[in-house]
Amino acid sequence: MRAIVSYVLLRAALFVAPFAILVAAQVEWYVALVISLLFAFAASAVFLRRQKAAVGAEIARMRGERGERDDEDVEDEAVDAVRATETDDESIDAGADDAERADAASRDAVDGTVATTTTDPDLVTDDDASAAEGDARTDR
Repeated sequence: MRAIVSYVLLRAALFVAPFAILVAAQVEWYVALVISLLFAFAASAVFLRRQKAAVGAEIARMRGERGERDDEDVEDEAVDAVRATETDDESIDAGADDAERADAASRDAVDGTVATTTTDPDLVTDDDASAAEGDARTDR
């Protein structure tokens, strides 16, 4: 925590000092603000590299203690859940109709969402598309 506090104080000092000097020199406050912000940004990038690295390490340590997960961990869990759902869907007997499969898929959803199926247009062949058009025309 000490690294974070010292970094914040140093960055604040890099802003406040030029701002106070410029205001004392009777520069308009908004001009002094912009110049001070630019100076603080540039100076901290040049002079506070070690402190910034220490703050990054401190934050990573704190996140590790709290047990927070990285994006990769969350993505891996999501992929594993999808694969488990696909395996469960394959275990449903082959004679089940589409409604039974949809019900089983929605029951297996871990987070309570309803599973839906979509057709990838890149995977549909011309024969499939013409058959679907023929089916739709006969329903009218």
